[in-house]
Amino acid sequence: MKVVVAIDSFKGCVSSRQAAQAARLGVIDAVKDAEVNTFEIADGGEGTMECLVSQLGGEKKECMVTGPLGEKIMSTYGIVNKNTAIIEMSAAAGITLVDKDKLNPLYATTYGVGELIINAMDRGCTKFIIGIGGSATNDGGTGMLMALGFEFLNGDGESIKRGAIGLSELVQIIDRHVDKRIYDCDFTVACDVENPLLGEYGCSRVFAPQKGADEEMIDKMDNWMSDYARLTKVLYKDANEYAKGAGAAGGLGFALTAYLNGRLENGINIVLGALDIEKYIKECDLVITGEGKIDSQTIMGKAPTGVSRIAKKYNKRCVAIAGIVGDGIEKLKDAGIETCFCINKNTESENVLDPVFASNNIRRTVYEILS
Repeated sequence: MKVVVAIDSFKGCVSSRQAAQAARLGVIDAVKDAEVNTFEIADGGEGTMECLVSQLGGEKKECMVTGPLGEKIMSTYGIVNKNTAIIEMSAAAGITLVDKDKLNPLYATTYGVGELIINAMDRGCTKFIIGIGGSATNDGGTGMLMALGFEFLNGDGESIKRGAIGLSELVQIIDRHVDKRIYDCDFTVACDVENPLLGEYGCSRVFAPQKGADEEMIDKMDNWMSDYARLTKVLYKDANEYAKGAGAAGGLGFALTAYLNGRLENGINIVLGALDIEKYIKECDLVITGEGKIDSQTIMGKAPTGVSRIAKKYNKRCVAIAGIVGDGIEKLKDAGIETCFCINKNTESENVLDPVFASNNIRRTVYEILS
């Protein structure tokens, strides 16, 4: 019997690796001679770099960069296949790097993301996978672009301030002094939102409030962002402020596509493609996937349905396990998940978040599925 195990982390409990290894033991308990291929997976957000570095035999690199509020911080990214950098923008400009009482998108910058890109290019990287979830910023990606050498100037010919506030004085964009290496690089961007840059569903109105913006800020930032998009199209006529995902990470999606020719893709599809998991699913008898919570939202690009859609493509059985099974799981059948199993007999137990307890429950649940 050939089994593929591809499980995301149970956040706050067990890592993707721990969950996959526990499930593997459950398979072996039930079918001694089973051939089990295990994969750590992530959906493009937090944990994606760790997942790919671990699975592809890469290495982590540390470098000092500019944090979201201008402070110097130590950040980490990964390199796999010698020339592919795995960067999570949240490692340099993430909302978790800022104390809640200091959140303010007017002054938060993506400059450190650009510094990570430069550091990776210095190490020979020409391919980039960039996860853009969890930002503290709403600067349209201008901070990142400044670090790469793009000039954003005010009426006096001086560089604008970093953060969204700088867009209020922007009158000219110059690309004469850009680090030319970026034009030989390939950027794949893990993006799981479809919001445009501007308007009712744009980054300023939808995401900026959780980053500390009030109503007055929101209206101003949306107007400034419109001027930024207009000036961008002077240089890059194909720039599209209304493209799906342009508003991701406070407009970083717009910057990556318009200036760096990046491709926005669903995060889990990027991860599964990099791991070449399809060739294993194609030859297996059963696929086991899962994550901490599975409910009606799982079908919206989450890791388990990324796995199950491949299983469905090859008519393979696919079951899912989770710490919490919520409402609406019947929708998952359309995505190829046959059944969903809760690993916890009692979800009120004080032990549900204990890693050893959870690992044992994963192992037991998988054993019961196969017995």
